[in-house]
Amino acid sequence: MRVNLNLEDVLNGKILGGVTTVDAAETMRQAVKMMAYNNFGALVVTHRGVPVGIVTERDVLRQSAEGDGYLDRTVEQVMTQDIVVATPSDDIESIKRIMTEKRIRHIPVVQDGKLVGIVSIGDVVKAQLTTTQAEARYLRDYIAGAYA
Repeated sequence: MRVNLNLEDVLNGKILGGVTTVDAAETMRQAVKMMAYNNFGALVVTHRGVPVGIVTERDVLRQSAEGDGYLDRTVEQVMTQDIVVATPSDDIESIKRIMTEKRIRHIPVVQDGKLVGIVSIGDVVKAQLTTTQAEARYLRDYIAGAYA
């Protein structure tokens, strides 16, 4: 038996409470504080509640290499604008492939134009491990005759 998970399954397994976002007009100082306080590797950037980009640890590192003034820039000036988004129905295998090919670690999840979550590469790996463990259990049970 093959176990297929989609992003809805992954999001349901995460701690509920919404998605922490940062407004595009905020300063990078505020974004970095939010990331550090929440222990996040990325924040979805919004403008009037609509996702318009993402700011990641990599963005912070790149900007810090340019000098001290980056903390006073707006998030909009630093964020990655060309973001990849997913839907809750997207399967884990396709998301893993996208993340690997595009070398990204976080993907916002959008449903009906509304941000409903964000998944990280860690979430994807955890889901894949869960799937592999379930498949192994089903195979062991099958071999032991549990389904006869």
